[in-house]
Amino acid sequence: MNEILNRRKIAEGVHFSSITDNRYKKNLISVIFYTEMNENTVTDNVIVPELLSKCNAKIPTYKEFNNKMSRLYASVVNGSSSRQYDLQALRLAAFYLDDAYALSGEKMTEIMTDTLIDCLTDPVTENGAFSAKLTELEKKTVIDNIAAAINDKRSYATDRALQT
Repeated sequence: MNEILNRRKIAEGVHFSSITDNRYKKNLISVIFYTEMNENTVTDNVIVPELLSKCNAKIPTYKEFNNKMSRLYASVVNGSSSRQYDLQALRLAAFYLDDAYALSGEKMTEIMTDTLIDCLTDPVTENGAFSAKLTELEKKTVIDNIAAAINDKRSYATDRALQT
């Protein structure tokens, strides 16, 4: 019998968890960083995962990155930030087709793991910092998303209740 849940400690404060279930044709790899909620960094922490999920130094533009993901059976790299109690969770995740279903025998898990690692460890930078142009685009997106959330009164009320 296959072990469905596997969790092991890699280092202090770092764990690897995997769930295996052959009923699904898609896989998920997710890397989550937890940090304390801090007024001074919460906004930056919302933008960082989004920046990391759009491109990397090997695939430096949004367009090239999206084209590659499209060629890989509509795979997706997604960045997000959420609140979990007094912590902020920064997540970078890859959704992709299981290797068994790749038409040309592509090693999808290997490809997407490498892509995710490149996004985390080798982002697009200018002079040792995130690209100013890309950062401004993400800031605008965050502002637009906040405005949209405020217009959804039920969701906004729930978020405010959680904050209080």
